[in-house]
Amino acid sequence: MFLPIGIGLAQVGLPLKRTILVGGLLSAGIELSQMVIPGRDPSVSDVMMNTTGTALGGFAVYSKIRWLEPAMAAAARMSLGAGAAAAATVVATGILLRPSYPHDVYYGQWTPNLAQLDWYRGRVLEASVGGVDLPDGELAQSARARGLFLAGASLRVKAIAGPPTRRLGSVFSIADGHQRTILLVGAERNDLIIQRRTLAADLRLDQPEVRFPGVMEGISPGDTLNLSLRLDNRGFCAALNRVSDCHLGYTVGTGWRLLYSGRSFPAWQTALISLGWVAGLAFPFGFWLRVAWPSMAGAIILFAGLALVPVGTGLQPTSPWEWLAAVAGTAVGIGLRRFAPAIRDPV
Repeated sequence: MFLPIGIGLAQVGLPLKRTILVGGLLSAGIELSQMVIPGRDPSVSDVMMNTTGTALGGFAVYSKIRWLEPAMAAAARMSLGAGAAAAATVVATGILLRPSYPHDVYYGQWTPNLAQLDWYRGRVLEASVGGVDLPDGELAQSARARGLFLAGASLRVKAIAGPPTRRLGSVFSIADGHQRTILLVGAERNDLIIQRRTLAADLRLDQPEVRFPGVMEGISPGDTLNLSLRLDNRGFCAALNRVSDCHLGYTVGTGWRLLYSGRSFPAWQTALISLGWVAGLAFPFGFWLRVAWPSMAGAIILFAGLALVPVGTGLQPTSPWEWLAAVAGTAVGIGLRRFAPAIRDPV
């Protein structure tokens, strides 16, 4: 978030070292003020990240000739690096979204009234995973339940439907002894929402949800809900009453949601931003693309990553729209090369 500050300070002529110092002091001041702001906690890591963002912004300005108009050989090497970086980002996305079930005591939560969510006013009748009961309260077989979830056993929940909620409300969830949400199955209007703890949570990144849209449409309060959910490393397979979908899960476009989960965005905006994320990954490759072997190698790495990484990490296959976004990002990068002199020497 401090990247634009670094760019702005450098653009007005502040030397790079002073730009970084100002960004660091500003960030430290913001974090110190959070010591007296209710609901906020200061963080040294935030200061480090904000200072790094300032430094990157300043460096981008002072080195713009080198990256805006590099020689052909340098540009080809940079396109190879950009393709590799994009593929590495996809790999990291797949790894960070793999499940993480901590060793701890687990607690079942039947339609809990959680402060940060709406209260789903239905009623759970029974819940189990792989034949092991998941009662409302401490699970006597926490270790066994954890093993079953890791093995991809099916979660089954039988409940009585409540009125639709405007925001996410938990129908059934599991938390551990440290009050960390391990798994949540909830409702939001007519959508079924699935949240599972992932490796990203261990790094204090956001937890993207998986949405089963429209599956609760036509369900009235008092109706019976028969939910079956299988969560494994290949994605999610969910069934509610007679409607099922076994192609739910995360995609290469989910990466941005590790930084911000996107809960405040409508579904169509979330999908659009995800396509923009994929296009953004391909944009630098297109900007530095040249007719040379390093660029060709970069293209192979980038597009092979989009094709093969989902298979190896458990992401859903790259969709046609995401392929189109990657091609569009590459094309936009190629097209913007002609404007490099104007960016280098703004009027």
